[in-house]
Amino acid sequence: MKFLKNNVFVFVLAFFLFHQLDAQDDLYLKGIASIDKKEYQQAVQSFDEVLQNSPGNIDALQKRGEAFYSMGNYEKALADFENVDQQKSAYSSIWISRCYAQNGNIVKAMDALAEHLKSPYKLPRKDIFLEPAFQKIENTREWRNFWRKDWYRPYETQKAEAQYLIQKEQSQEALELLNVLLNQNDDDASLYYLRSKAYSQMTMYSEARANLNLAVSKAPDETFYRHERAELYLQMNRYEDALDDYSVMLKKSPDNFDLYLERANILLYMHDYKPALNDVKSYLKFFEDDVEAMFLAGEINYKSGDYYEAIRSFNKVLDQDQTNEKYFVARGNTYIKLHTFEYAANDLSMALDLNPENPEIFLARGIAQLGLNLNKRACHDFKKAFNMGEKKALDYLQKYCDY
Repeated sequence: MKFLKNNVFVFVLAFFLFHQLDAQDDLYLKGIASIDKKEYQQAVQSFDEVLQNSPGNIDALQKRGEAFYSMGNYEKALADFENVDQQKSAYSSIWISRCYAQNGNIVKAMDALAEHLKSPYKLPRKDIFLEPAFQKIENTREWRNFWRKDWYRPYETQKAEAQYLIQKEQSQEALELLNVLLNQNDDDASLYYLRSKAYSQMTMYSEARANLNLAVSKAPDETFYRHERAELYLQMNRYEDALDDYSVMLKKSPDNFDLYLERANILLYMHDYKPALNDVKSYLKFFEDDVEAMFLAGEINYKSGDYYEAIRSFNKVLDQDQTNEKYFVARGNTYIKLHTFEYAANDLSMALDLNPENPEIFLARGIAQLGLNLNKRACHDFKKAFNMGEKKALDYLQKYCDY
């Protein structure tokens, strides 16, 4: 009996700890979502709650610092970034430099920037020169003196040149340079990524994929390379492989919310409706007012045959936005499926008010008019659709309109 009680206690404790961790994760993700929505005060509140339960949480400190920075509260941002740097050397040094630059403390801004440029988190030179915070100090003597030192090795400068050549679509020249650089350092994942971009520009997709495979294997925790590979898989119609990459990315980066919608669209294309809808729900949990996400939920429900749920989604969409004809078309087509033809005709008429040049809308409204036994109006719409190039309208004209 004592053994049983101990087991029950362990189970209850494990259950409690699991849900506490789950709540912490949700709070952190809520904070990230608030930053994405530019709701910085709400983000700070979420990260405050995370830090109450986990005072040394480096990710929450970093993100709270970024929220404070976006609010213009550089002192509080600086405190968080310096706390992060104490735990992870130079990790927030670029942010510390930005804060000091914003406050006009040039010496400390340069000291922090020097730490950043000696760190493994070093940004490319062009990103630093385009940084808005440094515009305040770029005309000072201290800034000019700072850049007299060559902070970038020839290898890094050549890599930036290869990236520039790819941007200019000078793929062959980029490949030649990248091959030289790979002879110097064959463990640099970014070189394989750049070479894949050059091969893609040359429509050499197998070579591009092989290089992305190498980039992912060299830097398995870097979501960016895996995302590029997933997009390449989609171009090659390799949907299962793309889904595998998306699943890994979301496991590693659950705060990259756009990935949920991207994966949902792939699943929708593959007619795998339930997991597609689950992905959209995961996104809407943090972005409940996102119109395009609500619309995607409606599309998934429509394709799966759950027309009542589709109507609920499209109603929410149209409560938010009545300026896009595709929203009225989607709900109108759903009403047709439910044989609610009057509502369908009304929605499709609204869509035509917004875009009278779309023949598909005339065809759909013609079908709704047929359902209302308004054959004359239906035939007018079918003829209009056909004259505008909608070939499907011909079947209806021949069947219902003596055409």
